[in-house]
Amino acid sequence: MLEKQVMARLLLRVEEASRHPLDLHFLHFVCNHELTFIQSLTNQISIPRDVIMALSNLSELVAAILEEGTVRPIGTEVVEGITGQQKCMVNKECLQNLDLDLSIPSISAVMDILKSTVKRALRENDISIKRSYSSISDDQLDDIVGSIKITAPNIGSRMLKGRLRALGHCITWTRIWASLKRVDAFSVVTRATRVGCVVRRSYSVQAPLSLVHVDTNHKLMRYGFVIFGGIDGFSRKTMYLDASTDNKASTAHGLFLGSVEKNGLPLCIERLWRDLWMAVTSTYYHMLHSLEGEGSLDPTSYLHLFAVHYVFLPRLQLELCSFIHGWNNHPL
Repeated sequence: MLEKQVMARLLLRVEEASRHPLDLHFLHFVCNHELTFIQSLTNQISIPRDVIMALSNLSELVAAILEEGTVRPIGTEVVEGITGQQKCMVNKECLQNLDLDLSIPSISAVMDILKSTVKRALRENDISIKRSYSSISDDQLDDIVGSIKITAPNIGSRMLKGRLRALGHCITWTRIWASLKRVDAFSVVTRATRVGCVVRRSYSVQAPLSLVHVDTNHKLMRYGFVIFGGIDGFSRKTMYLDASTDNKASTAHGLFLGSVEKNGLPLCIERLWRDLWMAVTSTYYHMLHSLEGEGSLDPTSYLHLFAVHYVFLPRLQLELCSFIHGWNNHPL
């Protein structure tokens, strides 16, 4: 049974790495990763030697091509121009798929081509970055920003940009900053004076899902809430954020397996906790502490905690889901 699962995983991973456009660096990483994984299971299962040899040969072949330095940038094709000079043609579909709010310098870096080549390709394919921005009026933008600030009063400009993008609005930085000043100028100044900096750990991660950092957040532990989270070390994508009323290993394990089913097998999550505090947790923290200070909530009473969990857990989970959409769309 385990042998079939390993072989199915291997087939899926290689097919995934061989998708078009082909990324030889990722394919090389997958080959080495799967070889290491299979070799670690040699005492438990029997993998056909032909499979191991084929995977090893593929890894060596890809490595040789990479060492030659003849790999063409992904999504491009070199053709001969009218004058006989070589010309780099960029795949239109590849440009259209870069729906990530990227600037021309960023697209140039991602595709490993010149900025002038990107500009020419955008012009030839009639693709405009300016046209991708939302055309909503300032009043409409202020209404949306105001509604977001009601549920997340401490949200910053980057997370706000992510929330707006999750709602389908691509807005320039200039308009976002101007809207924040119009809607809540006091919070902008206050946030600028009190927000600290969280130092990220240094990770060298080769590809998505090669490292997933998991952790638990206990800011609301006094009231029986624990937040479980996982983040991809390569893309910084939030894999899951779930609120629970227990801190059991079985809960953490179940949430991680749920993430694996959704995203596949395997950031510095301290940074995630900091932004989660600013956007979500702090609101519940101060609200519950205020209720306790007024004498309306006793965290030692099982009846009070049951009422708190019944009322706030669904709302907290809804806020966590909104935070995930904003985080996964916000610029790093």
